[in-house]
Parts: sequence; structure tokens; C-alpha cells
Amino acid sequence: MVISEQEYLATQYEHEPEWIDGEVVERSMPDWPHSKTQSDLASLIPRRHSGVSLWKGTELRVKISGRHRVIDFCVFAGEEPKGRPPSGPPVIAVEILSPDDSMSKLIDKFQEYKSWGVKHVWLIDPDHKQFYTFDGELRPVPVLSLPEYGISITQHTLFSAGR
Repeated sequence: MVISEQEYLATQYEHEPEWIDGEVVERSMPDWPHSKTQSDLASLIPRRHSGVSLWKGTELRVKISGRHRVIDFCVFAGEEPKGRPPSGPPVIAVEILSPDDSMSKLIDKFQEYKSWGVKHVWLIDPDHKQFYTFDGELRPVPVLSLPEYGISITQHTLFSAGR
């Protein structure tokens, strides 16, 4: 459905879609593994580290190059983000893979994040308990790390039983 940006921003949606080139684009509906991964990941990122405030957000609408995207999980560092949507990029943008996600559409989104200035772009696959980072191409990694904040998240830590 093609609508104006103003109409998109003024409309309440049950499940927040994205707005791409004037079109409302539905996103995958999160399932339990997606939701649990998002919640567990948030619990592993501290509110402060090395004297720096870390601001966590889930399902956050952001505006990148005239498009409105929704990030599954993100972290801003320093001052609390301002604006609706926030005017600057987060330090981390994380997408959590859902069964009906399109890898080519995710790669497009990751490229937008990097062009916007997001330093760390991560993909988490909860069904296969895999981590990926994106820096021009998607690479499998055993640990998601933020070396500048001394934070490392292992697959075992995020996906361990009883979490």
C-alpha cells in the first residue's frame, strides 16, 4: 500500500511495518524464539560500562535516507537518544532472524545501517543458535563483541538452557 510519510507516521499499527519508498512494508511477525532472544540479549547488555551510558531499544523505528526502518534491537552509547525517531545511528543494530525473513532484504537493510553510520551490525539466528556480523558481507562468528565497551556475548551465554 502506497501512502505518504505523514500518513505512515500518524497511523497506529498492530505490528509496526516499515515505510520504504512510499510503501508500507509488513515485517515478519516475531515468534517465541525471536522474542526470547531479543529479551535475553537485552539482559546481557549493561546500562553503563566504563563510565558510558548504554541505551537499549527494541522494535525501534528509525529514519534512514528517507525510509523508516524498524530495528529489532539496538544500543546507543553516551547521551540518551533524542527525537522521534532518533536523529543519529545506534552503536549496534541487531536483527533477529525469523523463519519468513528474506536474506536479500536483510542484506539491503544491513547496508543501509552501515551507510547510516552504525558501527556494529549483527544478525542472530535463534533457531540454529548462530551469530553473524555484517561489514559489507555477512560473516558467521562465535562471539558478538563490542571491544570499545569490553562486552562479549557468546552463543553459549545467549542460548544456554534456563536463561
